[in-house]
Formats: sequence, C-alpha cells, structure tokens
Amino acid sequence: MTRYQEKMEIISAEKAAENLAQEPQAFFAAEEAAFDKKIREVCDYIIAQNTSIIFLAGPSSSGKTTTAKKLIAHLTARGKTAERISLDNFYRPRNQLPTWEDGSLNFETIEGLDIEYFQLLMQQLQNQKEADFPLFDFHKGCRREKTFHVSYSPDSFWIFEGLHALHPLFFEAMGKQPRIGIYVSVHSDFVAENGEILLSGRQLRMTRRIIRDLISRGSTAAETIAMWDKESSSIFILIAPQRMSILTQRMVLNRFCIAIKLHQLWLTIRRMPPFRTLYKT
Repeated sequence: MTRYQEKMEIISAEKAAENLAQEPQAFFAAEEAAFDKKIREVCDYIIAQNTSIIFLAGPSSSGKTTTAKKLIAHLTARGKTAERISLDNFYRPRNQLPTWEDGSLNFETIEGLDIEYFQLLMQQLQNQKEADFPLFDFHKGCRREKTFHVSYSPDSFWIFEGLHALHPLFFEAMGKQPRIGIYVSVHSDFVAENGEILLSGRQLRMTRRIIRDLISRGSTAAETIAMWDKESSSIFILIAPQRMSILTQRMVLNRFCIAIKLHQLWLTIRRMPPFRTLYKT
C-alpha cells in the first residue's frame, strides 16, 4: 500500500499522450490493472484487521465512490458481503444549510450534515439489526421519500464514504467498534518536458466535478467553477491526513484517471468566458 505523501507524483504528459494515441486499450487496461492491484492490497489489509467498518474519505471528485464500488466488488469476489453508504445522503435540507460569506450554500462544511440523524440510525442498526437510511435529492435539495434498507450482519462490511468520513464525529458514532480509515485522492500532476504542469491533480478533480455536477446535481459548469476556490478551504482537506495518523492506519490510493483525454476539454473550458475570470489555479 502507498503511504500518504504531500509531494505529488510527476507523470510525463507527452509519454502518456503517446501511449494513449498508439495503444489506447492497452493504456486503459494497464492503469485499471494498477488500480485494481492497490484495491486488492487494501482488501487484504481490511480482512486481516478483522473489522467490518470502513470510513473512506477524500477531497471533492477524488474517486471516493469509484473506490468504494471497487472495494465492494473485490470483497464480494472473496465471498464477503459489503454495503456502501454515502454520507452525502445526510445533507440537511437546502433551507437549513450553512452559507458562505457571499450567501451561497456551503456543501463543504460538516455543519451541513445531519450527524445527529446518522448517530441515531447507527444506534438503531446496532441495537435492532436493521435501519432505513435516507437518500438525498440534489436537484430538489431535500431528502427523498424513498429510503434504502440496511441489515446488520457480523459478516458484512460497511463502507461509509464522503468528504468528511474521517471526522471524529462519524468515528464516535460507532462507539467502541473497530474501524478502518482510507483516504483517497488524485495525487498526480501531468507535466511537459520542461517541467511545466499542464494538468494538476486539482485541475483534474475540478474537471471531474464539472461533469458530475452537471449530470447528477443540476449545476452548470459556471456554478461549479465559481464554488471551486471555496473547496480548498474545507477543514477536512486541511486536516484529514494528519488526523488519520492518529485515528487509523494511513492508506492512499493514487487514482489514475485518464487525464490526457480530458486535457483538451480543460483547455477549452479555461478559454470560455466567464470561466476564464472565475477560475484561479
């Protein structure tokens, strides 16, 4: 497993682009195989620790959900049962969310999550062995009437994923039960021959978030870019790696996304007004 390091991994954009142009399928397969290898290593660690509770966190658009689903697939292949619970479903209704100084809604702070409700459901799950968990509708800004049922089993794995999943308030909701924390992020910069960063890990995450927000949350690219600078001020992003060194074994999955394919999209977005004036590197 790769330990967390503040220094970004450097990848040659020219070499990656050449591989992508000459043998795209082989390029994709190699990156997926490398990522799956890391997932298998994490699964080995999880099973060896004899715990069923996994908290998976990372900054916005870092690959948390993708990682959680891959963990479930690998655990299932080993005959285990695993359930993913997104902490995004515990957002408060839009009219109860905290705001930034400019009055816009703040989805980045932990105060926007209904932790009391999460603690109540976890107590119910542990005591009654079942509970109905909420589903949040980002288009309407409130919880759906529909819920999803979760049953407790000592042989099952629960993967709780979200921006603030490593926050002590979520850990405390589990009482004395052992748990594992995983931090996942895009930790690579794509650079030119002269060392100039053509596409940073943070820029790649922003590109992914533009696409996600447009498809699943009803936000325009301009709205996503306008809030992107605020994302860097999230307390979670500043403290998570340090907190993991206290609470749990530190692990990082360097998610290799196909950045070169998105590079032209990124360059186009930066040239388009009003995006050019909204975004700051």
